[in-house]
Amino acid sequence: MENRYNYGGKDFFNEGLSDTYIRKPTVRQAGMLYLTAVLLLVFVGSRVQKHNFNTGIFVTEFVLILLPPLIFLYIKKYDIPKLLRLNRISTANLLLILMLMIFALPLVGALNFVNLMLLKSVFGKVMISQPPIAADPRGLLVNILLIGGSAGICEEVLFRGTIQRGFERFGAAKAILITSFLFGLMHVDFQKLLGTFLLGALIGFIVYRTDSIFGGMFAHFTNNSIAVLLTFGMNRLAQSVKAPGIGNAGGKAAVSDLDISAIFNMPREQLMIIVIFWVIVVIFCACVFSALIFALLRNTPKTTAGIGREVSVKTENKLVWMLPGMLVVGFLYFAEGLKLKGVSNPFIESIIRFLGLR
Repeated sequence: MENRYNYGGKDFFNEGLSDTYIRKPTVRQAGMLYLTAVLLLVFVGSRVQKHNFNTGIFVTEFVLILLPPLIFLYIKKYDIPKLLRLNRISTANLLLILMLMIFALPLVGALNFVNLMLLKSVFGKVMISQPPIAADPRGLLVNILLIGGSAGICEEVLFRGTIQRGFERFGAAKAILITSFLFGLMHVDFQKLLGTFLLGALIGFIVYRTDSIFGGMFAHFTNNSIAVLLTFGMNRLAQSVKAPGIGNAGGKAAVSDLDISAIFNMPREQLMIIVIFWVIVVIFCACVFSALIFALLRNTPKTTAGIGREVSVKTENKLVWMLPGMLVVGFLYFAEGLKLKGVSNPFIESIIRFLGLR
């Protein structure tokens, strides 16, 4: 059955999902939005976060990430409620999403550990950057609202609400995977790239299956908030036994770097026990996670509209519009690699200083 809409002279077809169609951003527009977000984060976000972390995160999320796609959708007269999937989501699905995100944490952690092992073999050490840790319950609430709430709302509108919609002309699976890759890249932390990609793919799948961006926002909020709570709890535990805290307990600096290379230098027997324990935990969580995915599939009959492939195979060539944003992010990854290697390059350092990242 042919789509009643025509995008850029190309005909689209329906995969039998629904009789309702909506106009979506083009791949070029999705690429330009991604580039805009990357440039704003590099030139503005890094500076405002250095000045004051809390204010910087608020400005970064609501002004630099949320505002551009909303302005774009308004100017181009898109049907914002339909495009962003501003649809209600059932309580049952919210509970399933909550459980999914909880049991996904060990899987993401295992993937990040593999990521770190690969980097350790290449660079000889690994460093994890993390935001300041709250010193008290009031600071914890602020961190949850900023790191969990603002990111959950703003990043979902940009990625799952707008960019993923632009890629749906390639089919739902490719749209989710491409968007997740870009989502992971824009965090500019290749030491967590695999885990962030997995989370992005899971959130994209949730939004697609539930046909509601609120499902993605809730999933994103849940993941980030759990991470904030765990870090806060571990820091308080370390303080209670008078051990060195994790990161920056005072919350004054914007970022603290943890050198966790010592983990890889543990006695082999002790390391093996830890690995075996976590393998058992990961296998258990993977089984529960799979059951929860199946339950979500059963609880969300697919009725999402207008997801199909373009008739023309030349459409995939339009992915070249992703390159500008990816090149900017790629430079930042290259610079991070040089930092891990302990290599100082005056030219690279001058660019980093110009960007305001030092």
